[in-house]
Amino acid sequence: MEVVSSLIIGMLAGILVGIVPLIVAVQRDKVGLGIGGFFASALSGALCGLLLALPIAGLFTWMATRAPHPAGALLVSSHDAGGVYPRGEDPRRREQIICGR
Repeated sequence: MEVVSSLIIGMLAGILVGIVPLIVAVQRDKVGLGIGGFFASALSGALCGLLLALPIAGLFTWMATRAPHPAGALLVSSHDAGGVYPRGEDPRRREQIICGR
């Protein structure tokens, strides 16, 4: 019974920590990465508790903030006045988005 309760508590801790990469990734339109981070944190929390869940959540959060925009967010050249902007992006940042910065 002690092992089962340890697994459940670890998984709950991993779920709580895994919410962070999920929210960050969804805000940046990288839902798949967020869901993967959530489940990876939950599983690693069940196996090793916060010792492994925290670094996994941190890794997925970092990947969500560093990964380039999805293919649909790539823009036409910065001199094209009729270009389509990604959701909520400032038109002055178009060159940075195209270059992946």
